[in-house]
Amino acid sequence: MRITMSNKMRNIRLKLDKIAKDQKKFPRQALPTPTTQDSTKKWRETFLGDRDEIEMIGREREKKDILSKVLQKNIEQESSIIPVVGLGGMGKTTLAKAVYTDKETNMFDVKAWVHVSMDFELNKIVSTIISHVEGSPPANDVDLQYLKSQLDRILCGKFYLIVLDDLWEEGSSKLENLMNMLQSGKKGSNIIVTTRSEKVVSTLSATTMRSSYFQIVDPIKLEAMQWSTSSRYGSWLCDAEGLHGRRMVEN
Repeated sequence: MRITMSNKMRNIRLKLDKIAKDQKKFPRQALPTPTTQDSTKKWRETFLGDRDEIEMIGREREKKDILSKVLQKNIEQESSIIPVVGLGGMGKTTLAKAVYTDKETNMFDVKAWVHVSMDFELNKIVSTIISHVEGSPPANDVDLQYLKSQLDRILCGKFYLIVLDDLWEEGSSKLENLMNMLQSGKKGSNIIVTTRSEKVVSTLSATTMRSSYFQIVDPIKLEAMQWSTSSRYGSWLCDAEGLHGRRMVEN
């Protein structure tokens, strides 16, 4: 018994010594740790391409409300900005996705989804819209004026539906520049904006007051909700954080 235990202890020491030597030969390099914001951004950017089918519970009324607004293609009235406001995890992106992917919105000539987040870059936003239509993004070295000319060409005389998801920018000049670049489409087009910030809505409202092209509608304000997901792992209910956590475990 003592001999067996002694052998086990010796084997453990030998393994520990080997590990220590290996660490000296191959020093461990610190790996970059993604922040919560980075993980959330990556998850949101792949959200539209998710293979699982996500069905909202308790948001049918809001979806119908937004659809009724975006489907009113009336060239006699201004294009609409439709804000969807709520704290993180309230289902803003899910609601916008439900509207964006609804087959009734296929009536639009142009559809584009842009995940904006805190990094508000006008070039990136415009490039993303162009890539949705052209199938590939413009070259990285082109200036904003060139991008604007391409955007004008794409939107000119067309009804569009654009989603600006997770918009944080509250600066009036930046938002006004963006809205000015989106005025090439037909009146009656629509922009859905998801945001956590009431200030963003106020800034957009002030911007539309100086525009004859856009009008802002009453914001859709969201409270807590749950999602039902059907996937290869079965059906289950969870809130937004639960869904994200489940995906991390599965992957």
